[in-house]
Amino acid sequence: MNNRKVIAALLSVSAVALGLPPAFSAESAAQSVGQAGGSAQDATINGKVSAVLMSEPSLMGSKIRVDTNRGVVSLRGTVDAEAAGLRAIELASGVEGVARVESVLTLANR
Repeated sequence: MNNRKVIAALLSVSAVALGLPPAFSAESAAQSVGQAGGSAQDATINGKVSAVLMSEPSLMGSKIRVDTNRGVVSLRGTVDAEAAGLRAIELASGVEGVARVESVLTLANR
């Protein structure tokens, strides 16, 4: 039995002991466990993308915020040149677990 099923079963038993309806407890437990797993994966992806972007010399003057939701990485902020923005998208796309990259990067005013 995998961890999700074990946790869902434990939460279901606990909910029944507390007098909650069984349908509520099993469904909610499975959904909560799934979201927690996705959040951990997103946090890992977010950290990897951030590290890759910070180590890229062409992005040194950039201010890029990275957010990840269900494997979709959003890049927001400013870059010094269009080429830097394209490089950020390319690097983020190459990180394991990234399903898609959405960019809302803008050029910094000089």
